[in-house]
Amino acid sequence: MKFWIVILTASCLVQAFNLEAEAQSRYPTRFTCKAAKNLSVVGAWDGDGVLVVERVRDQECRFSINGAPAGTPPLERVMQGWDFVSKGGWSSNASLPVEPLAYALSAAAPYETVAPGLQAVLSKNASALLNCFGARDSGKSYEVASDDLTCTVVNDNKRGLLRVEGSPGVEYSVKSGIQLAVRATNTVHYLFLPMPSR
Repeated sequence: MKFWIVILTASCLVQAFNLEAEAQSRYPTRFTCKAAKNLSVVGAWDGDGVLVVERVRDQECRFSINGAPAGTPPLERVMQGWDFVSKGGWSSNASLPVEPLAYALSAAAPYETVAPGLQAVLSKNASALLNCFGARDSGKSYEVASDDLTCTVVNDNKRGLLRVEGSPGVEYSVKSGIQLAVRATNTVHYLFLPMPSR
């Protein structure tokens, strides 16, 4: 018979306690894409950024978590865009950083570059997007909608349906942050980002 002696140091106990406390403070988030022919759901944690690309005509939904490319745009451009957009702080710029935002929103798109028409829609809605991301950066609630864009910022647990006119939308359950829907050509891009860490 073998006996094993396990010695836990104080640092191991502290680390185990911290991991348990972190797990208890996390909030599960859920996203259900309504365009898919069959059920299309992804789960994440409240600190994760989630991107959903909805292609209604193809009855297809694609998901990306924290900018991980699920589509085919160049990896480096997608990751640079995601890094830039998720960190926050750029909303005080005089102009919208269209290209980085477009690449971040294309992480799950099935195109070899930015989704067609996306940069034009972002440029058209630059003022609304700067206001929305500015509200996220400052932790304030905000809401704006047009025929090809919906952007809200919430500061507490919220469930709802995010959509733009004519799209089935994405049901969500999130803790706080920004919810953005942008329609470009035959694709709707949904971005869910937590509040920036301070």
